[in-house]
Amino acid sequence: MKNRSKKVIAVDIDEVLADFISYFVYFHNLMYKTSTDREDVKKYYLHEVFQTDREEMTIRYLEFKALHLIERLKPVKGSLSGIKELIKKGFEPHLVTARPQVIETETRRWLDIHFKGINLPVHFTHTTNGGPQKKKSAICREIGAKILIDDHIDNALDCAQNGITVYLLDAPWNERGSLPPYIIRVKSWKEIIKLI
Repeated sequence: MKNRSKKVIAVDIDEVLADFISYFVYFHNLMYKTSTDREDVKKYYLHEVFQTDREEMTIRYLEFKALHLIERLKPVKGSLSGIKELIKKGFEPHLVTARPQVIETETRRWLDIHFKGINLPVHFTHTTNGGPQKKKSAICREIGAKILIDDHIDNALDCAQNGITVYLLDAPWNERGSLPPYIIRVKSWKEIIKLI
């Protein structure tokens, strides 16, 4: 039975723990002769950024995976110390990711390298059995998380509408005007820890 004395907190992986965009943009520029900077990624969906369709972007992502580049991603600055601080503050971090479950092995290998010795259960919104994608708000409810740390505005809005507080890590792809209640824009892990 789960220890309910700890408060469950949901944490995204890409752009919250792992700096996926910087490395993928670097890879894409080399492989496809583009000249994109991280700051140019103004949209969450990369097929829109690189002006192609979803199917082609899936092929490019699978090439990235085949080259084992997922394991080379660097951690987001302050993420390791941030996770440790959350645990010290009595939180139980659970990772809630929109990564496809087909890269579960690579994801766990990356976590074992960069978050060694820290128990971080992983929940995938995309399942391998072909079922519908789950919303992060539904997973948060299932695991009892009242807080989510994420970078995707759609996830933030969905969770906020369901009464889940979201710390939205600032990024070029999530800029917009005022945010509704329950969403707090933050610039860094340091700021997240200070506010929590």
